[in-house]
Amino acid sequence: MSRWEMPKNLIAYRTEELVGRGAEKDKICDAIQEGSHLVYLEGAGGIGKTRLLEEISEFVVDLVPIPLVLGIIDFYDTAMHGSLSVEQELVDQLQKLGIAGKHFDPFLQALANYRVSEIDDENEVHTAFIQSFNSWVGKRQVILRFDTGEALEYGQDAPEVLVECEVHGAEAPAFQWLRERLGCLEQTTAIIAARPTRKLCGQLKSAYEDGNWLLFQLDTLSLGETRRYFEISPYGEQIDEEMVERIWLLSDGRPILLSLAIDWLIRGMKVNEIYDIDLADLREKRESGGAAWEIILRRFERALVQGFRRLETPLDAAIYYTARARKGFTTDMLRRMLRDLCPQHIELSPVEARRLIEEMRQLSFVKHPHGAREGWFFLHDEMYDLVDRYVWRLDYPTYTHQVETARFLAEEIYGEKAEDGLIAEAVKSLQDAKTYPEMRRARRHLDELRTEQLFYWLEADPLDGYQRYRRLDIQAISQRNHEWDDMLRIETQRFLHTFTDRAIDGGIIQGRDDKGRPMIADFVNQDRRALWLYRFFARGEIEKTLRIAEKILRLHPKGGELWKARILVIQGAAQQRLDNPNTEITLKQSLEVIEGIQGGEAVADLWHLQNTQGLAYLYLGLHAKWSWVKADEYYKKAGSIFEKNQELAQVARINTNRAYALVQQKKYAQAVQVAREAVNQRRELGDLVGLALSLNVQSIAEVKIGSPARAKQLAKRALRLLQSVRSTGYPEMTRETALIYVNLGNIIRYQIRQGDILRSPEIIDRYFEEALGALLEAEKRYQHLTRYYKFKLYNRLGKLYKDWANRIANQQMVNKGRVAKPTRERYSEYMSQANKYLEKANEIAIEAEFIFQVANNLEDWAWIYHLRLAFRENMQDKASPKYLREKELRYLDRAEKLLQLGSNDHADKYFLEGNICHQRGRYFHKFEEDYVKAIQQYALAIGYYDRFSEVQPIRRREIVMEHIEDILNKRELNSAQKENLIEVMQNILDERSLRAEQLRELLREQEAVLKEGEL
Repeated sequence: MSRWEMPKNLIAYRTEELVGRGAEKDKICDAIQEGSHLVYLEGAGGIGKTRLLEEISEFVVDLVPIPLVLGIIDFYDTAMHGSLSVEQELVDQLQKLGIAGKHFDPFLQALANYRVSEIDDENEVHTAFIQSFNSWVGKRQVILRFDTGEALEYGQDAPEVLVECEVHGAEAPAFQWLRERLGCLEQTTAIIAARPTRKLCGQLKSAYEDGNWLLFQLDTLSLGETRRYFEISPYGEQIDEEMVERIWLLSDGRPILLSLAIDWLIRGMKVNEIYDIDLADLREKRESGGAAWEIILRRFERALVQGFRRLETPLDAAIYYTARARKGFTTDMLRRMLRDLCPQHIELSPVEARRLIEEMRQLSFVKHPHGAREGWFFLHDEMYDLVDRYVWRLDYPTYTHQVETARFLAEEIYGEKAEDGLIAEAVKSLQDAKTYPEMRRARRHLDELRTEQLFYWLEADPLDGYQRYRRLDIQAISQRNHEWDDMLRIETQRFLHTFTDRAIDGGIIQGRDDKGRPMIADFVNQDRRALWLYRFFARGEIEKTLRIAEKILRLHPKGGELWKARILVIQGAAQQRLDNPNTEITLKQSLEVIEGIQGGEAVADLWHLQNTQGLAYLYLGLHAKWSWVKADEYYKKAGSIFEKNQELAQVARINTNRAYALVQQKKYAQAVQVAREAVNQRRELGDLVGLALSLNVQSIAEVKIGSPARAKQLAKRALRLLQSVRSTGYPEMTRETALIYVNLGNIIRYQIRQGDILRSPEIIDRYFEEALGALLEAEKRYQHLTRYYKFKLYNRLGKLYKDWANRIANQQMVNKGRVAKPTRERYSEYMSQANKYLEKANEIAIEAEFIFQVANNLEDWAWIYHLRLAFRENMQDKASPKYLREKELRYLDRAEKLLQLGSNDHADKYFLEGNICHQRGRYFHKFEEDYVKAIQQYALAIGYYDRFSEVQPIRRREIVMEHIEDILNKRELNSAQKENLIEVMQNILDERSLRAEQLRELLREQEAVLKEGEL
C-alpha cells in the first residue's frame, strides 16, 4: 500500500470574481427590464455558463426593483424533468425563503387533490400554480435559473417513434412546461444555460414572440479578459504579456483551460505546447483557422489535462477516478476507488479522505449542484469529457479499465446484491420507514440510486445495460411509478447521446449519420414503441393503447416475433380492461407466438420472453373473472413464471389477484394468508400503490372470515396510502381509489347487516351514512372503473339503500303506532334510490353480457318488491299488492332462467340458485301461506347451498333451515300435513339430485317424531 502526502497547493483555482462577461450581463439586465420571458445562453462546454448563472444575483442588484433570483434548477438531475416537479421546486424554494405566504395554498391544494384523484386533469394543477404565482408576485421581478438545458433534448426518443406512438410532450414534460407554462408567469424571466443542441433552441424559440425571447451565444474570454484572469490568480500582476497572449490563443479563452494553464505555470511545470510555436505563427494560424488550427488547440488541451499525471499527490488519482463517476461521488466512494482501483492502491484514512474532498471542492471544476444529495460532488461536465478524451482513452484505448471501473461502481459501490452497497442502505431505509411520507422519500431515493447504477451498467456493457434498463423500466411501468420510469428512460437516452462511441461498440447504436448524429439501433426503437404502449396502458389511456397497438403492428410486420408477442399482450390487456370479447383470442395468440419462437431470439431475450408469457397468463386470469377456478389456474402459471424470472413485484401482484380469486371461491382463510403475503412483499418492494391494492384485497378477505372491524381499518389504511403516494404528473390513481371506496362501503354495510355495531337508530344511521359516503366517493370516479366494478358499485348502492329502507320500516314495526310522514317519505326515497341503482346495475350487466351478474342483480332487485309488499300498509305504499307480487316473482323467474343458460363452471351459480329459491320460498311462506310451495323452495335452496359448499358456513342456509323448522313446527298443521311436507322436500331433492345431507337428516328426525306421536 502506498501512502502519499496531501497536496500543499491547489490546482485550477476558482477565481473570486467573474471575469469579463460585461456584454452578457448588460444583455441579461436589459432582457429582465424589457420583460423577456426567456433568455437562452448557449455555449460550448467549459466557457463559464454555470458561473454566469451563479453570478446573476450579484449583477442585477442595480435594477429597480431588485429582482428576486431563485436557486438554479439543474436538468442534469433527471428528477427535475417533470413539469409538476419544476413547479413544486419553485414553491419549495419560496417557502424556504419564508416569502410564499398563503398565496400558493390553492396550488398546493390542487396538487394534493390531483394526487388523491379529486382532480383528474393535470392542466388544472398548472392553472392553479400560474394563478397562485401571479397572485404572489405582486410588484416583484422574479428570475428563474435553469442549467444543463441540453439534457432536455438528450432525453427524447427518435422522432419516428414519437410520431408513430403519438407522444406529444410526455417524453419531455419539463421542456413542455418551458414552452407552454413559463410565458404565463407575470414579471418573470427564466434564464437557461445549455450547450448547442440540434433542435432544443429552435423548439423553445418557436413558442415565444420576438419580444419575449432572447438568444445569445456565450463567447470565450477576450485577450483583455484573459489578462484580468492572470491578474487575479496567484500569478499576480507579474505578467508576461506574450505569455498571456499565448495562453489566450491556445486556450481559445475558455476559463476551464485558463485555470489549468495558469496553475502549471505557477508550479513551474513546463507545458511544451505553450512554447513550441512562435507567437506570430499562432496569430496567423488562428486567423486562418481550419483543421490545422484545431489540431494545435487539441494538442494544447491534451497537454493541460495530462498535466494531472505529473502531480505526485492523491489529487491526481482523485481527479482521474472521479472523472469516471459521472453520477457523482462521496468521500467513501473516493476512498474505495483509490484503494481498490488505483494501481498504487492509495490508502487514505477517513480524515485524509475528507480533507482531500475539501481540497477538491476549491477547484473551479468541482461542484455541489443545487439540489444534489448532501455529501455528493460532481466535476464540471467538460472536465469529465476532457479527462476521458485525453487521459483515460490514451491509457486504455480498448476501454478495459473503464469497464472495470464502471463495473466496480455498479457492483461494489451501488451494490450487485440486495445486501451490498448504497442500494442496500436505501432498501433498509425503505423497510425501516415508519410513516408513509418516510416510505415515499426512501422509495424516491432508491429509484434515484438504481437509475444512477444503470448508467454504470450501460457503460460497462451497453447491450447488457440496455437489457437491465428494459427490466427496470417494465418494473417501473407495471408499478405505475412514472417518475422512476421517466428517470430510467431519460438516463438511457442521455447515455446514447453522450456516450455514442461506447453505445456503438455495444451495438445499441448502429453508427452516425452524415451529420454525426447517432443512429439508434432498430431493435432499440422497436423496444421504445413497446414501452410507450405499455406506458399508455398503465396510465389508463386504454383507447389510445388499442389504437397505437393496431397501428404499429401494421407498420412493422417484421418487427420480430417476441416484439409482436409483447404488443399483442399489451393489446389484450387493454381489451381486458374494456371487457372486450376478443381479449382471450388476442392473449392466446400472443402465447402461440411465444411458443413458436425458436433459436437465438428466445435464448438472447429469455427474461423478456418469460415476462411476456407471464403477463399473458396474468391478463387471461383477469379476463376469466367469472370463472374463478380457471382464473386461479392462470394466476398460478403467471406466478410460477414471474418467480422464475425473479420479478418480485409481479409475484406480489399475482398473490393479490389470487387472494381475490380465493375469496370468490369462498376459500376465505387461504385468501387472507395469500393477501398478507402480498402485503409483506409489496411493503418490502416499496410499491406503495400495489401495497394499497393488496391491503384492500386483504380487507375483502377479512370481512369474509368475520373480522369487519379489521377489514374496515385495512381499507381506510389503503385509502390513506393512496392519498399520500399520488404520483405527480398522471391521473391514473382514480380507478384504484374508487375500488377501495366500493369495498369500504360494502364492509360498512356488512357491519350493519351482521349486527357488528350498537343497535341505537342514531348509530345505525351514522354507519349507513358512512357506507353511503364511501360508495358516493366511488361514484365520483365512475368513469375510471371497468364495467365489472361499475356494476358492483351500482349493485351495492342499490342494496345499501334497500337495507336502509328496510331498517327504517322494521324500526317502525317495533315502535308500533302511526308512522310519521317524514319517516314514510324517507323510506319511500330510499326505496326509490335502491330501485334506481339496481336498474342501472342491470343495464350495465345486460350490455356487458354478464349473465350471472344480471341474475344476481335481479334477485337483489326482487327483494325491493318483497319488502315493499311486507311494509305496504304500515308505510302507506301506494303500489297495489298485485303489482308488487308480480314484480317480485317475475324478477325471480327471469333470474332463474338466466342461470340455466349460464355455465355450470361459474363459481357462484349454485349459491345464486339457492338465493332465488330462498326468496321465492319466503314469498310463498309469508304472503301466500302456501306451505307446500314454500317448503319445496326452501328444500331446493338448502340443496343448492350445499352443492355450492358443503363445508363452508353459509348464513342464509341457517336462516332457511330455521324457516323449514318454523313451518314443520306449526301447531295448525296436523301430522298428515307435516308428513306430506316432508315428502315434498324429499321428492324435490331426489328429483334435482341434491344431497342436502343436513336437511335430509332433519327430515328423518321429523319423521321419527311424527311416528312416535302416532304411536
